[in-house]
Amino acid sequence: MFDPTQLTTDALVSHLEINYQRSYGNENQAAIALIGRIARQVLGILSASDAPYHTVEHTMLVTWVGQVILHGKQVRDRNVTAQDWLNFTVALLCHDIGYVRGVCRDDRCAAHRYVTGTTTTPVLLKPGCTDASLRPFHVDRSQRFVIEHLNHDALIDTAAVNEMIELTRFPIPSGARYLDTLSYGGLCRAADLLGQLSDRHYLQKLPALFQEFAETGMNQQLGYQHVDDLRASYPHFFWDIVYPYTHESEFYLRATPAGQKLLLASMPICVLYIGSSRKKLW
Repeated sequence: MFDPTQLTTDALVSHLEINYQRSYGNENQAAIALIGRIARQVLGILSASDAPYHTVEHTMLVTWVGQVILHGKQVRDRNVTAQDWLNFTVALLCHDIGYVRGVCRDDRCAAHRYVTGTTTTPVLLKPGCTDASLRPFHVDRSQRFVIEHLNHDALIDTAAVNEMIELTRFPIPSGARYLDTLSYGGLCRAADLLGQLSDRHYLQKLPALFQEFAETGMNQQLGYQHVDDLRASYPHFFWDIVYPYTHESEFYLRATPAGQKLLLASMPICVLYIGSSRKKLW
């Protein structure tokens, strides 16, 4: 039976393995096998999620963009170690795994009770909700997943992985910790944001994103009454929220042809206001 998700998973795994070998050779077969195993495990879990927007495709896009950024950093700085590459790639793959019900050991799906990752008290979800209901807890749950499932792998620094995942929180928290844009955590966040904006189908996916916001009440928090509000706020979202946390990653994106293409892919959607008049283009 034709399975497009399996095909794209195979393609991404092959892409990751080639990227690792391009930079570090093929001597460390354990690392190459490990990244393939983790990618297949995580993407397989995400493919079963019923979250409307934060799907397996989203994680694939974020991982691909992160690889482009990482390649640019290697070209520019020449200081990306094999350990750095592995930790960063695992963080990209796992940053949204916490959305999925049942991924944490203490999740009790039959009772609709799920680990929050921050307290010992589980959250009770109403029957009929989607995985998007775990949005308020998904970063902490993703970090819990990393500890529970990857802590035994000596090749992975799970503390470093979880620090990178920490910086993908949205809305972005205040504090000096979250102002960092050039650490691996900051670049992981840039990949998360640009992975969405470089998606040629992003605007078509806004109804799914609004559905997720509405499921947790975040639409009210952000002032969105319907999907048109989300669409109309897009220029503000890019220039005032996304750009300050992604523009420094452009230094690495511009270092490679793939990065330059990615920037071009995201900008036609983003540049929606012209000059001081900020005239809307659509």
